[in-house]
Amino acid sequence: MRKHTTSVCAIVFAAISTAFPVNIHQSHITMSNTKRARSDDDNDDDGLITVAQSTCRELMSANDASHDYSHAFRVAATARDLAMQEPGCDVLVCRLASILHDVADHKYFPCPKAADARLDAALAKLTEGGLSSSRVAHVKAVIENVSFSKELKRATQDSSASEEHTSIELSVVQDADKLDAVGAIGIARTFTFGGARKRPLYNPDSPLMTEIVELSGAEYAAASSKEAAPTYDHFYEKLLRLQNMMKTKSGAKRARERHEFMELFLKQFRDEVEGKA
Repeated sequence: MRKHTTSVCAIVFAAISTAFPVNIHQSHITMSNTKRARSDDDNDDDGLITVAQSTCRELMSANDASHDYSHAFRVAATARDLAMQEPGCDVLVCRLASILHDVADHKYFPCPKAADARLDAALAKLTEGGLSSSRVAHVKAVIENVSFSKELKRATQDSSASEEHTSIELSVVQDADKLDAVGAIGIARTFTFGGARKRPLYNPDSPLMTEIVELSGAEYAAASSKEAAPTYDHFYEKLLRLQNMMKTKSGAKRARERHEFMELFLKQFRDEVEGKA
């Protein structure tokens, strides 16, 4: 089985490399104190956004609706709004990173070499569209550090990841991505993902959770990788934690409102399961 999986990964990687010859190196960027040009000042922004959207549609067309290109476009719209409220933030980097942040998501593309090739292929399109090499590198660094699992592993100091990237742009995209995981959209996405993976709604043999579970990075990775994990549990293992992990003021405000909506939903869910409503 391992030999078969390795060969499939090799075939996918070779196909992507042939179609999209690229040479984009790993980059780690720290937040600069210099003021960045805002997105609205750049004449070619619309063209680059169109390129990114087209690339996103192509690379994510086979994903289920929990992580399809509509998710990426919503995150980008939210990121733009959050970024406009952060002085000096590079709005274009936020929008491009948001649109492309899941094109190589490990949940859908578990072969690291093939996933890296997908991301580099997408970034090469931005280079072809005229985005500067420094901004392409910044977009890549944001994408490589945006995920909840990577953030959690670093926070709990159990990650073997290399130097951490920090920037206001990363904070904005992380907040925008988290916001799409909570509230009404978050609820819909959670059950869509669970359905796509054939997971049970909840475990009928155990009491329904009512308290947040503070998992470490390793513990969360183990819990989320279980194919039979009840979808309901995901709210208490991740989603209800997000409001306290927001990094921008405007993002935190939205998260509180969406968090309250989720709590109302979960109470109603429990009441209906238990025959009380």
